[in-house]
Amino acid sequence: MKKILLILSLVVCVNAFATVRTVNNNPNSLAQYNTIQAAVDAAVNGDTIYIHGSNTSYGSVTVSNKRLIFIGPGWSPLRNIDPLTASISQMTFQSAGCDNSEIQGLVFTAIVTLGFNHPNNIRFYRNQFINTQLTLSYGTTDYSGFVFQGNWFDKSQIIGNQNNTYTNCIFQNNIFYYNTATANIYGFTNSNGVLFDHNLFYGPSSGAGAVLQVIADLY
Repeated sequence: MKKILLILSLVVCVNAFATVRTVNNNPNSLAQYNTIQAAVDAAVNGDTIYIHGSNTSYGSVTVSNKRLIFIGPGWSPLRNIDPLTASISQMTFQSAGCDNSEIQGLVFTAIVTLGFNHPNNIRFYRNQFINTQLTLSYGTTDYSGFVFQGNWFDKSQIIGNQNNTYTNCIFQNNIFYYNTATANIYGFTNSNGVLFDHNLFYGPSSGAGAVLQVIADLY
């Protein structure tokens, strides 16, 4: 019992040092930062960055060697007043120091890259990807521990590479809208322990090859 209490105390102490940073690109807001990049630059490992909904895109963001949590309002906020999303054009994670980061409730409109020096165990929850790409491809890297849950990939792709390996990744309760041009998911030729569970694929009937491409890449 004493050991359990000690562990719980240590967890509380670790979380007590984490900082919550708020971002709003409306100059009249009371948020701490006007750009996400400014909040990222000021943050340290374990910090949480809350991003307010806005009519204006937050632009591009680069995260290097930091384990952070990003929380936005979601892609369909349930609010009667100003149900705004938080849109980001481009996001890049660099290096293993970004391992165990988490991204929730954001809308991506350009490329999301997880490439340089294989950050692992990144979790994407309830985000929307619009006409864009999420790339997990760099050299001969082994990507592992990724979680994609409750996201909407609207004419967007998750791109792997046959030179990379993918292990212990979960795609669960996501929505994939595909068109006739390309598959939603491809390049996951070398995969081990990659689970697809309760995902919805929909779109024009001529785009059914997208699902077949997923199967071909994973098996």
